[in-house]
Amino acid sequence: MTINVKDEVVMKASVIKRTNHSNFAKNFKGVVTQIVGNTADVQTTSGIRSVPVANLSVVRNVFDVRTNKTSRIILD
Repeated sequence: MTINVKDEVVMKASVIKRTNHSNFAKNFKGVVTQIVGNTADVQTTSGIRSVPVANLSVVRNVFDVRTNKTSRIILD
């Protein structure tokens, strides 16, 4: 899964597990503002953070035609 500018991202489950479910990793979410090499600048509520792209998962809104509802899912 590729990460693009303006994507909403969260930490991958493997990162959360590796950090022993730290509050920072569990609650991390933001919007990608820039990608430089293998790192992404992510705008969070506490400012901009540079995070390795390999540690991020994209959150997408997916429309379900069966229920006519949009759901947010994490794509790993």
